[in-house]
Amino acid sequence: VDLGEEFKAVLADDDEAAARFFSFTPGRQRSMAVYVTGAKRTETRLRRALELAHKLRTHTLYGDLRGE
Repeated sequence: VDLGEEFKAVLADDDEAAARFFSFTPGRQRSMAVYVTGAKRTETRLRRALELAHKLRTHTLYGDLRGE
């Protein structure tokens, strides 16, 4: 799965988000990577990577069960 430079850097700095990301299936990892790498501007890719890492860390991704 091509994570892109921005997402790789964010995951390298956030062990908790990285552990959760790599626990997902390859298909779900690919979906998240495409969301980040699909942006044209570097600033947008970085913002998306940071946002996604936060959601991974706090278990607030779409589909995460609330209240657990």
